[in-house]
Amino acid sequence: MTPLRRKWGLYLCRCSLPESLDSASFEATGATVEVAAGPESLPGFAARLRKIFAEEVLYACECTPTERLAEACETVGIAPVIHPFALAQATLAVHTPPEAASKARRLLLGALAGLDVRPPVTQNLLEAGTRVALFADRPAGLELARRLQGEASLVVFLEGGESAFGGPQRAVNWGRPEAITGHVGALNLAVAPVAGSDFAQPQHLQADQAIVVGARAAEVRGRTGVHRLPAPGPDDLERVVAQVRDLVGTFSKSEPVRYDAAVCAGGAAEKQACGRCIPACPYDAIARDTNDPLRVRVDQLACEGCGACTSACPTSALRFTEPSPEELYARMAALLAPNGDGAQPRAILFHCEQQGRGLLDWAAAGQTHYSAALLPVQVPCLRNVSEAAMLAAIRLGAAGVGLLGCEDCPNGERSLLLGKLELAQRVLDAFGIGAQRVRLLTVDEGTRPQGMEALHAFAAGLGEAPVPADGRRYRLTGNREVLADAIEAFIGATGREVGGLTLDKEQPFALATVNDQGCTLCRACATVCPTHAFSFDMEVQALRFKHITCVNCGLCASVCPEQVITLRSELYPEREALEYVTVAQDEMVRCARCEKPYINRRALETVEARLRAAEGVLDTFTGQRAGLLRMCPDCRAVAAMQEVNQGWTP
Repeated sequence: MTPLRRKWGLYLCRCSLPESLDSASFEATGATVEVAAGPESLPGFAARLRKIFAEEVLYACECTPTERLAEACETVGIAPVIHPFALAQATLAVHTPPEAASKARRLLLGALAGLDVRPPVTQNLLEAGTRVALFADRPAGLELARRLQGEASLVVFLEGGESAFGGPQRAVNWGRPEAITGHVGALNLAVAPVAGSDFAQPQHLQADQAIVVGARAAEVRGRTGVHRLPAPGPDDLERVVAQVRDLVGTFSKSEPVRYDAAVCAGGAAEKQACGRCIPACPYDAIARDTNDPLRVRVDQLACEGCGACTSACPTSALRFTEPSPEELYARMAALLAPNGDGAQPRAILFHCEQQGRGLLDWAAAGQTHYSAALLPVQVPCLRNVSEAAMLAAIRLGAAGVGLLGCEDCPNGERSLLLGKLELAQRVLDAFGIGAQRVRLLTVDEGTRPQGMEALHAFAAGLGEAPVPADGRRYRLTGNREVLADAIEAFIGATGREVGGLTLDKEQPFALATVNDQGCTLCRACATVCPTHAFSFDMEVQALRFKHITCVNCGLCASVCPEQVITLRSELYPEREALEYVTVAQDEMVRCARCEKPYINRRALETVEARLRAAEGVLDTFTGQRAGLLRMCPDCRAVAAMQEVNQGWTP
């Protein structure tokens, strides 16, 4: 492994350490390694960390809390960031000893590599008061209101008629939730009237939190501070009371997404373009910037961190922070790198924080064994995983890629993910690598045994990795550059250059064709292209196009004055698609006076034709002035002034 950039400590407790794991193998990383057990070893480890002024510590121990190490470090005058790592749960609990040792080494090296390149994450303050709106269509809602007395300032809305609640309810409002937007501490609620309401039109109010009890819970988008209880029992009521209590106060909220307006394809030349991130967000946290509609604005407090926008963004102007692209790809490369434990096929297992994580925890709790070939990489939600990340795993040496998530995703429908999955599978199939290497596996609490069977079947079906792992540090992070690198690796591994794949228009890929004879090389397309898929080579007067960079925004076609650009929703996984190719070229015309090249021939002929066809300007370019357009701007100005001195009135 390449030496770490930061000053690291690695604490390996014997409670979590597979017996055959060689701790000396981690010394090549440059980390200060300690193999010990119990809190008695922590002061000595802290003293060793003090000698290097350690910045970070990876702490693989499940018998002593991280606070004890933090106290030991504070005693010697340092305060490194401590990252707990549940090594035993991921290895000893679910694998045989030899497999556990091999996987433990990979997981530790992967974690170190990823965390070592993680950029700092911006923090924002978020405040939430005690204003709570409670909607209910059954008596359990009133019971919850009773339990919240003294905990919150309640506004209660009931639906279903008085008989549904066992009698008259006079001290409440009647209404149902029509929409809930915003974020905890600043929720915006639209309340629709029902029978018994004293208002006829939807009412709007604000609350810090909202609770929906009953059938309407399924219609409301879940988010932090919005509690949904379709059919609550006593335990559910107590749980929500505790959650409401925990969300009152001032919090530090990390920004889930970074936005780089400089590479955003949101628009140019006063024309809006891409905007794919906006409908991809299920929480309305992304919108056009009111001050600059060609760019977007991210409401970091409303963002729930599902990562859909970063997967939808074709230019990587939106990047997730935890894990960041830098961390994600560095971890994957380290997980798959050769490390002397054989060439067994391995698979990257992207899993979400909800049911995906739940299945692995369930397996560890029950010591249910599964294949050590599956190398887990946690993401907030599967919609965070782009087609570039799926293909990058294969390019880095994985024999397969599993996507393990919720049967019913709490972030809503997953059409974006399914589109990305289909594209990755089609690319792999086109190269003969096999679409089955990338699989979506879903699970919920009631289907965990079946989910584990699906994992077994997926691991059992892994063949040899189509692209051998080379172990090099992976420095690429942008969706398009990662995709281009994967395609190039697939071409090298298979010797194939496949034809075009016809795509849905929603996919951000296109092949631009230019009618060479009609193009005047005006450069309008190159000027507005937000990704520089079109560029102009001044030296040879050539318009060039790079297919892999095009995001199908349509700006080039809309601004072309000659209407000679056509976009086709296609992807060509070929070498030519990864580089600029000339799509139009013309010879230069020399100035009639100084002979300096100043314009291409087609552009000049087009300008001449249009001017001569225009009323009122024909006299300007007749007689002795007929050659003005055949001069460069400098010579033309001199010739025009000479004509004026001779009595010409322009």
